Amino acid sequence: MTFFLISRSTFAALEHANNSYWSRAGCGLGLSIVQAIAARTGARVELAFSDPVRQRGLCVCVCIPAPAL
Repeated sequence: MTFFLISRSTFAALEHANNSYWSRAGCGLGLSIVQAIAARTGARVELAFSDPVRQRGLCVCVCIPAPAL
């Protein structure tokens, strides 16, 4: 599985990506909340495809440094 760091602008772009696909509306706050927690704890957020062959799905890894726990 390949992970990559994402920028603040990528977070913003992902907040409402494929909004018309989902049958129920959301607030679009998920990644913003993750980003805020990561920033406060010095964590790193990594994203990857959950199915790298088809390049579909999302796997999110939040790497929190031990002292922040």
